[in-house]
Amino acid sequence: MHPVVFSDKTMFWGKLLGAVFGFAFLNLPGAILGLWLGHRFDKGIQYKNFGYAKDPQQVQLTFFSTVFQAMGHIAKADGRVSQNEIQMAKAVMSHMGLSEERRRSAIENFNRGKQPEFVLTECLQEFTQNCGRDPNLMQMFIEIQISAAFADGTLGSDEQRVLEKIAQEIGVSSLRLNLLINSVQAQQRYHQSQQHGQAQQATGMQLSDAYQLLCVDASASDKDVKRAYRKMMSQHHPDKLAAKGMPDDMLEVAKEKTQEIQAAWEMIRTQRNIR
Repeated sequence: MHPVVFSDKTMFWGKLLGAVFGFAFLNLPGAILGLWLGHRFDKGIQYKNFGYAKDPQQVQLTFFSTVFQAMGHIAKADGRVSQNEIQMAKAVMSHMGLSEERRRSAIENFNRGKQPEFVLTECLQEFTQNCGRDPNLMQMFIEIQISAAFADGTLGSDEQRVLEKIAQEIGVSSLRLNLLINSVQAQQRYHQSQQHGQAQQATGMQLSDAYQLLCVDASASDKDVKRAYRKMMSQHHPDKLAAKGMPDDMLEVAKEKTQEIQAAWEMIRTQRNIR
């Protein structure tokens, strides 16, 4: 787990005011007490404004369990869990390199999400309460769910509704959700082409996929494309996600996404001759 680091320049007013008022009333002992109370106040503001939970271990546990519970719920959205959806869940677990204990936990949570009595809204409310609403962490969460929804090759209306419900609960806009759906589809097509050894040329559908993967329109300026690339790289940076509470054994998903974002950028940069 990587430590969370905040800038000293952003959160110091509590300490400063606490020390000043403490000194005014109780001289040096008051200043020391005020400094300590101000520090506690600043920490509380950090958690509130930036979405960091007080217990990093709890963030990891909640993120992990909610990912697989929501995944199970999506798999059952159309009334049945297909073999493709089961294989997809197993593939995610294998890709993460889960230990046997973590794999059992993932399966238990997946099965819990499939149950008729499972209440998605309550699960997501607990998720955001424990994990905060950091946009990068929430985006990574819903990207995993989008991949789950496409396990059978298509996105059904029932699965679409579940994704929209998840997005609403965790603070992802409808516009962003649609962009991420296109991005995940493009990522999957790119991944499949890599597996089959197809040449990656900046033409046709492959170039179109590169733009979709970066969540940017093909008509965007070079400056906007570069900005979109940098934003996507920052949003999926494994170290940043780890610092925000993403479990270590899920970081492989983020690493793979950054590699494909890089490949998409190189394809577009070469085609546009961007330096």
